[in-house]
Amino acid sequence: MAIFLHLPIEDEPIFRFEWHKFLRASLWFLYVSVLAYGYLAFAQVRFLGPRAALGFVVAASLLQWLTVLSLSTLLARYRPTWARYEVALVLDAFIVVTVYLPTDLIRQCQTVLLAVPGGWITYAFGQGPLTTAPHTLALWSAALFVAALLPFTVKSLRKTYSTGSLTPSRLNTATLAAEEAPEEPAPIVKEGELTTDHGPTPRALEPLVAAEAIKRGEFLAAVNWKEKGWIESLAARLLHPAERTVAEFMLGGKVSGWSHLWRAAAVTSVIGIVATVALPLVRQGIWILFVPMIVAALIAAPLLGGTWPGFDHRFCAGRWAPLYSTVPLGYREISRVIFKVNGMRCAVWLPLLIAYAPILAWRLNAEPTQGIVFALKAFCLVVALQPVMVLGHVSKGTNDSEGITLGRLFLLSMLGLGVFILLAAGVMTF
Repeated sequence: MAIFLHLPIEDEPIFRFEWHKFLRASLWFLYVSVLAYGYLAFAQVRFLGPRAALGFVVAASLLQWLTVLSLSTLLARYRPTWARYEVALVLDAFIVVTVYLPTDLIRQCQTVLLAVPGGWITYAFGQGPLTTAPHTLALWSAALFVAALLPFTVKSLRKTYSTGSLTPSRLNTATLAAEEAPEEPAPIVKEGELTTDHGPTPRALEPLVAAEAIKRGEFLAAVNWKEKGWIESLAARLLHPAERTVAEFMLGGKVSGWSHLWRAAAVTSVIGIVATVALPLVRQGIWILFVPMIVAALIAAPLLGGTWPGFDHRFCAGRWAPLYSTVPLGYREISRVIFKVNGMRCAVWLPLLIAYAPILAWRLNAEPTQGIVFALKAFCLVVALQPVMVLGHVSKGTNDSEGITLGRLFLLSMLGLGVFILLAAGVMTF
């Protein structure tokens, strides 16, 4: 939102935008309240009946949600300036302490919940409905009164809401003019020195070298994939011209290294095979025989999705944004390229795995075919996890973990369930 503070936008639409955003984010609390109260009401279903228990849960959850909204607006409107974070820290500390307290002590200290309005509903719900616990009527009434203050607190907060303290331009504060800013002396560069042929470029000359390279149009030159290595050549054949452009951008223009990594993994596998055959088998050190195979996999295969500099972050407009967000590239274009490249890299890693696995199985007094089957299962598991790895790369550059909403919580729950099922299926195959 910070970028819009410099535009001629009144405070009213900004407040409305932020308030609706806060409401959407608060729906996760309603969702969690329904789950928690529903679990607690399980024991009372036989006394109240399914419909009455469901109504009791919904009413308590809605009242809890409205009470939290009212308390939040009250604190935002009337809290002192020095208590910006202190109130939240005290409540968070209280929650952390209760997690580590013994169960018996927590049951004896349930009246501590009455210190905050949010605890009134929780305590009253635990005592049962009003028909069986009439002494909780005062707590329900007090919570309902706090919730009823919500329209008035929102109206008061809207009147006093101001974005003037968020940016100097809204305070009409004079800023340092461009001509008043101190200028750094430009380095003296001789003709012919603006190249990278003389070794590493000094940090002070990097902007000048980059500017000279842009003038010469070096960034427009096509990358010759075939000269980078045989794996890069296979990738060039697998990708369309437009996909190669996407790959070059996501790789930061450095299309190289895969063939070198594969050779290093091959050498590691050969060393591991020789060591597996030659070294004596020690029961306590069997795990050592697996190390070369694991190291080779970490080198040659994109177990975590590979290295793609296009996902790196840069600070822009008050936010950390991934580099790919500066160009018209979507998830579909990026993921398709990464799936093809990673699939090809996994395919060329498979022979190394199949060559090592049966020898390792033979050394462990098992059938070589069991080692091959184990290798194929590991290969399938790595390939199946590639969509999750790519999604993780994209997720770290988004705001999907900020402002949890009900829909986002549901999607994250489904995603977590899918990943759990995938990992459980992978473990069961071994």
